[in-house]
Amino acid sequence: MKLHTKLILWLLGCLVVVVTAAQALQYYGAMKRLTLLSNSSEDILQTRELAHAQQVHSSVEAAVAGSLERGEMEKFTALVAQQNQVEGLLEFSLYDAEGRLTHSSKPDMIGKALRDDIKAKMASNPEKITDKTSDAIEIYEPHMATESCVRCHIHWQVGQLGGVTHFRFSTASIQKAKEDNKTAIASAKQATFGSAMLTLAGIVVVFVVAIYLLLTRFVRKPLGQFIALLGQFENDEGDLTRRIVIDSKDEIGALARLFNTFIEGLNKAIGRAQRAAVEVGQKTENQAAVVEETSASVKEIAEVTNQNAENARTVHALGYFIHERVDGSGVHGGTHVHDARTD
Repeated sequence: MKLHTKLILWLLGCLVVVVTAAQALQYYGAMKRLTLLSNSSEDILQTRELAHAQQVHSSVEAAVAGSLERGEMEKFTALVAQQNQVEGLLEFSLYDAEGRLTHSSKPDMIGKALRDDIKAKMASNPEKITDKTSDAIEIYEPHMATESCVRCHIHWQVGQLGGVTHFRFSTASIQKAKEDNKTAIASAKQATFGSAMLTLAGIVVVFVVAIYLLLTRFVRKPLGQFIALLGQFENDEGDLTRRIVIDSKDEIGALARLFNTFIEGLNKAIGRAQRAAVEVGQKTENQAAVVEETSASVKEIAEVTNQNAENARTVHALGYFIHERVDGSGVHGGTHVHDARTD
């Protein structure tokens, strides 16, 4: 695998990890903020719905309070029936002192008993109770016996619990808002995730293209010149006049300059070695000529010496012959020959 490919893959892997982590943190942060915003909006909506229910309750209570206090139960029944027209009001009922439902905007609910926990609370501490269930807001309002009530209900006493009005208000709008929030959050999650993936893909593509171009420009191309030049040195005898043309100021440029300097120094060293070899060759030729001349002189001297030795042997032989003649016959012809051996 080529160097620039390794670098691209390593950098790409690091980039994917970093960008994925950043996108994940951003995604979870956005989802957390969105969830908090959704919960906050739900709390605001619930508070608003509770305030609206309290307002409707007060209005209904004001509408029926007079007829209830005066004991005008037919008028009260008619007013209770009219409460079906109030938007969001599910039920308006009246429980008697024993906790039995006697009047209701839902006639099929008549005869129902008051919840035991509510009845116990009203008996111990008769105050308004607000209860929120999964689908409704319920308000229980105690009504204490007055002098007008005692005139009709002679066995009652002023101040005792005479009955409880029950108000049940729908929270469908809150439920709908929660469902809408869930849908919006799910849609936002999907959109955010898709956006994060597109962002990641875009960053990776741009990064890969940029890194490829940069590595090609600053790494792959200069190293390719190195490889091509070294390949020429490997495939032929090598032209030491070749140079790598890289003008960059980075490490590769410095390496190219050092390589060119090395080749130039090597070229000079080889030139000096060649000149020294030529000089040595010339001196060797001169020495060979001198040796050849010396050999010729020695040969001549040897020949002269051999000739002298031959002449000496000849003279010696001649002297010996004359001496033998003299010794045998005395002086011949008045001539005296000196024996060369006596010299």
